[in-house]
Amino acid sequence: MAYVGEFDEAAGIEDWDRHARGLHSDDNGCVRRPVLMRGQPWGWIHVFTDRPATERSTAAFATERAAAAVAISLLTDRSREARDDQRSTALITRLLIGDLSGAEFVDQAGRLGYQLGSGQIVVVIANKDARDESPGPRAGRQIDTGAISADMGDYVVAVAAESGRTRAELAGLLGKMEHGGGMSRAVPASMLQVAVTQAKSAAAVSRSLPASPMLHFDDLGVERLLVTLAQGPELASFVEDELGPLLTKDAQSTTPLLPTLRAFLAVDGRKTEAAEKLFIQRRTLYNRLDRIAAILGKSLDDAATRQSLLLAVKGLDLLEGSSVVARRSSRP
Repeated sequence: MAYVGEFDEAAGIEDWDRHARGLHSDDNGCVRRPVLMRGQPWGWIHVFTDRPATERSTAAFATERAAAAVAISLLTDRSREARDDQRSTALITRLLIGDLSGAEFVDQAGRLGYQLGSGQIVVVIANKDARDESPGPRAGRQIDTGAISADMGDYVVAVAAESGRTRAELAGLLGKMEHGGGMSRAVPASMLQVAVTQAKSAAAVSRSLPASPMLHFDDLGVERLLVTLAQGPELASFVEDELGPLLTKDAQSTTPLLPTLRAFLAVDGRKTEAAEKLFIQRRTLYNRLDRIAAILGKSLDDAATRQSLLLAVKGLDLLEGSSVVARRSSRP
């Protein structure tokens, strides 16, 4: 609700909910007309008047004209927004596929009204739930012309002028990232393609983590290498070599052992901590670890073995996160 002018309690403002839900006629002191959007009420305009009922035709006429004007304005704004969204999506798509250099992108974004400037630029990506078909979060065009964004289906991309903004402020361009995301380093326009790759890498790792955090590219460790390997068959082959027998066994069992291995590796082989993490007795943990070692044919007491298995588990998480996106992208 929004209003202008001064009203007293008798006019209904003090009990607006009751007034708005009540039946209206032009002779009860309030003239009400709907704002129709494609035949459906979008909202209502109320005009309070103290004129006699015989003189309210002018107020009724003005209210109808105002409702029509608001509807036309809304439709025009929505059409303009849809057109701008299409242009932004097309421009960012060309950037993602390498059809534009960074300088060309900044120049063409400027023609659409986005001022990325000549300083450092950051790319931010917000992951979307693979089950969610609704539009993702968007950068606020009306309040920030220093950022251009587009919904790419599985994720939302924003390219923004850094302009001294903190990481939190840059992440805020895409609203609440419920499914995590990634952010690049600040780079000049000439390195914008590199920033896209960095943001994609961070977002891919974020998707593979249970907490779905917002990750900066500099937050990544060995995952930077795993993301690169995931673009070819090498990572899948490595995961199969390291974990294949265990994954096969788990697929046939109602009590999978991979969660135990994951917890054990997460604390670098400290069994007491692993048992506490899993909320099980140490004897139970020892039995499970013995079974895992037998299935894999490897000693879990060996530090190099644990390191290889930890990389394989991280790689598996990354591949599973990517496969969700790939399955959704392949839908007809």
